[in-house]
Amino acid sequence: MEVLFYQSFDQDFVKSRKQEKTLPENFKFEHTNLIYRFFATLLYICVLIWAFFYTVFYCRIKIHREKQATQAHETAPDASKSANAKCIYANHTSAFGDVLVPFYYCFPKRPHLICSASNLGIPVIGPLLPMAGAIPIPNSLKKTKEFNNVIKKRLEKGETLVIYPEAHLWPGCDFIRPLEKSAFYYPAEAHTSCYTATTVYTGTPGRVKTEIYLDGPYVSQKDKKHARAEDLQAQVKTSLEKRAKQSKNPEIKYISEDKKGQ
Repeated sequence: MEVLFYQSFDQDFVKSRKQEKTLPENFKFEHTNLIYRFFATLLYICVLIWAFFYTVFYCRIKIHREKQATQAHETAPDASKSANAKCIYANHTSAFGDVLVPFYYCFPKRPHLICSASNLGIPVIGPLLPMAGAIPIPNSLKKTKEFNNVIKKRLEKGETLVIYPEAHLWPGCDFIRPLEKSAFYYPAEAHTSCYTATTVYTGTPGRVKTEIYLDGPYVSQKDKKHARAEDLQAQVKTSLEKRAKQSKNPEIKYISEDKKGQ
C-alpha cells in the first residue's frame, strides 16, 4: 500500500507541467461560430464513446443510480427549463475518470465540467477541454463575471453542471475532504436541484473495485441565497460522507503529517 502524507487539504498530489497556468484574458466562454460548434459536437460524440468504453470495459466502474437521482425535480419558481437543470457534486479522486465518467452517467444530457484553468495546460487535450464542455475557473475579476454569467445561462437552459467542490485531485482518496462553499452559490442562486456522485473504492491490492453512487435530488427552501448555499453544502456533504463510509482503498492511504509516526 502506498502511503501519502498531507499537510493541508489544499495540497495537490497531481500536477500538470503548467500547473500555474491562468485563463487568458481573450478566452471565450461561449462560441456562436457554426464551424466551432460543429467540431465541438463531433468532439463531444468522440468523448462520449471514449467514456463508455473507459467506464464499462477498461475500468469496469459500476454505476448505482438511486431511483430519485434519475427523476427530474422541479425547484425553480416556474416551469422554465431551469427546473430541469442539475448541479452534480463529486469527490475528486481520478485524473482521467473525473473527466470521462460524467459523460457516461449524465447521458443523454451533456455535462459541463467546472475545472481549474491549469487543466488547459495539459498537452494536446488541455486546449480541447472547453470544446468538449469544460468551463475553466478564471483568475481575474473581469473573467469571473463572464464565468458567472455563463454558469447562469447554462442552468437557465436546463443543462447539467458537474462540480468537484474538494477542488484538489487526490487519486484514490477514500474519504471526503472539506467542500468549498463558493461551489454551492450556483444552485442557490438558480434554485437548482443538487445531486451527488460519490466514487467508492474497495477490493484487494491489484484488484481495486470502483463504484459510483448517484444520489439526490437535494434542494433548499431557505429564503436567502447565502442560507440556501449553506443548506445545500450541508446536504451534499452528508450524502458524500455517507457513501464514502463504504470506501477503503487497498492501494492508497492518506495520512496527515500530524499523525506521522503514530
